[in-house]
Amino acid sequence: MHRDFHTATAIGQLMIIFGGRSDLTGGQWQPPVNMGPDYYSNKVSYFDTATSTWHSPAIHQPLPSGRRSHSATNLEGKMLIFGGYNG
Repeated sequence: MHRDFHTATAIGQLMIIFGGRSDLTGGQWQPPVNMGPDYYSNKVSYFDTATSTWHSPAIHQPLPSGRRSHSATNLEGKMLIFGGYNG
């Protein structure tokens, strides 16, 4: 499923992807664009630059609500998320 307006934050050797906008149909951004209603994700994925592999970890802490157009930064090894839009 595609996502746009997400963040990619480097923490050590990991690039952590959070949030973004998508739709539940799994449509692609190819003409004609026929997307369903917007869906604002709160999913976390990461790319390990040392092994060149993607992962979708199980998160056992409460996640922020799904959003797009937010900011994220590495704050002492933890990801801080600020703002964004979720409809």
